[in-house]
Parts: sequence; C-alpha cells; structure tokens
Amino acid sequence: MGESVKSPYSISIRAAKVPSRPEPLKFSATTSTTITLVLTPVKQNGGSAVSAYKLYADDGDDTQENFTHVTSYVGNALQHTINGATETRFVTGKTYRFKVTATNAIGESEQSNQLRVALAKIVAAPQKPVIDKNLSTRTSHFITWQEGTPAGDIPILGYKLFMIEKGSGKSSLVYDGSLSSSTKSYNVKGLKTGKYYAFYVTARDFNGESQPSEEVVGVVCEKPGHISRPAFVKAQKTSIEVAWTAP
Repeated sequence: MGESVKSPYSISIRAAKVPSRPEPLKFSATTSTTITLVLTPVKQNGGSAVSAYKLYADDGDDTQENFTHVTSYVGNALQHTINGATETRFVTGKTYRFKVTATNAIGESEQSNQLRVALAKIVAAPQKPVIDKNLSTRTSHFITWQEGTPAGDIPILGYKLFMIEKGSGKSSLVYDGSLSSSTKSYNVKGLKTGKYYAFYVTARDFNGESQPSEEVVGVVCEKPGHISRPAFVKAQKTSIEVAWTAP
C-alpha cells in the first residue's frame, strides 16, 4: 500500500469571474456629426484583468430595446468618438442610447445603464437680454430675452437667468426655467436702489447648456417724479431767473 504514481495530466483553474457592471458612459462633446464618449474603468475586474470594453448603441428609436455592437470601437481606450460621417447608422438630429460592457479572460460583464445623447451641436448662446424699464421699479428689474436658435432638429428645453451685482464679482442663478421653453421673461425683485446689476441668459437642450449670452447692465431706479411748474423769480436786462421744486 502507498501513494500511486502521479498522473501525467494537470489542470489549471483560475479563481475569477466576469468584471463588475461598468458605470454609465458620459459624453464630453457633441457636434452635428460626432459624439465623444467617455468610459470609466470598472471598479472590480473579477480577478482577471480587463482585456477590452465593448460599446453598444440602439438605432435611435426610443420604442425599441435593440442595442447592437459599435464596431468602430475596439480595445480598452477610455474615450471614443462616434462619427456619423463614416458610421452611417448614426444620423444627425436623432437621439441615441449607449451602453458599455467590460471583458476579461472569463467573459463579458453585464451591460451598463444607458446614456442618452443626441447627435447634434449644443445649442448656441442666446442673444443679449433686455431690461424692460417700463416694467421695472426702484427695487426690481424686469428682464426679457428672445427665443434661442435650436441646434438642428433638437428643440430648446428652457432657459436660465443669472445676475451679477456689480462690484461683487459673484454670479447667481435667479431663474431656472430649464424645462420651460415658453417662458422668456422674469421679474427680479428685492434689488438695492441705486445699485448696478448685470444679467445674462443660457439656453438648454437635450445635450446640455449653452455658453452664456452677452450681459445687459442697468441701475435700479425709477423715472423722476413730477417736476413743478417753473416760477418767475426776477429778470435783468440780459437774463431771466426762474425756479422750480425738485421731484
């Protein structure tokens, strides 16, 4: 009795599993023909190094859950630009959903949650707003602005109005109409009489917020009150003196 001869065969077992589910993609820039996607490294590789990531996209139809492989992306780079000029499945003006997976020696991870982004430029900065003096008071400014120009077929969702008290250097959001595209005016109340304030507007569409508009600057005040009728005081050979009461 005793130990047998060792088998000539051996087996190697890797104690690992597929990587964890990746975080959703982000996008860093868009144009009318490109979308630049940003990947985040998976937190857990499952015990085996991640060899590649895979991108998936739908066909721009929100009613379908049909995600297919984006073949232009190969490898493990953490940034990739979708180019509609060469990848004809991506059409300017349509909104797409993207997912990502991670692969190691064991297999492919679960797909991430989706990112939705439109193949379009971010909306341009609105025109300079206007202070409506007829509707402003000694403690308020009534601000109006014009409708912005959408980026292609992507509608503007709304606007934000910001204020700077001159001399403070601080900008503050005074109206958030990010989801109210029909509102293009706002009455800013509680201002200090005699102070100068600057205002600017941004627009928002599906892909994000525009650059700020030019600033409009105004002092908080009212039109002068009624001036009394001038009264004759005296006359000289070459002059006449009159007087009136200040408003």
